Amino acid sequence: MNQMYRVKFARQLDRDMVDLGDCVVCAQNAEAACDAVRVILGIDESATKMDASRVKPSFYQIARREVKASLATCDAGTVREDLASVATFPGQTESRPDEFWHAVEVKAKIRALDENEAITKLTRAVIRETSGERQKASCKDLDILCDRVELHARPPGMEKQSIYTNSRFFPGGAARPK
Repeated sequence: MNQMYRVKFARQLDRDMVDLGDCVVCAQNAEAACDAVRVILGIDESATKMDASRVKPSFYQIARREVKASLATCDAGTVREDLASVATFPGQTESRPDEFWHAVEVKAKIRALDENEAITKLTRAVIRETSGERQKASCKDLDILCDRVELHARPPGMEKQSIYTNSRFFPGGAARPK
């Protein structure tokens, strides 16, 4: 099964020039992802350093923006309230309502060739459902559940393992069955 990999590479061109790249590739393993980048971009293997890491889940958003036709007019007032953030527009978004954590569950029967296509079709079906559009025939029994939850930080795995708890089979001390 193909996985999604992010492949970064650096290649020396001239004395003071370096070719840097960042690609997202679907491949069987990290080595195959690096090979695909080399073949598609025509990069020499000996002069290139490559680093491949698996993207989990198999979805990697490069960029996403909703702006008006003129970027010069882009401020906190022109970007939708749910997209604006303090980091993007400091001093302008602090009075906006706070966001909360939500647990979202989506179930549907999807007709697709493979898992990746099924996930893509499910995503599009959810977007159609939330925008009020009619569902396509490839999606049946779509069920979306969304509940507000509190985010509880989980202790790290090592911390869980380091805390020993003695479980007693018999309440009331060191009693042994006869």
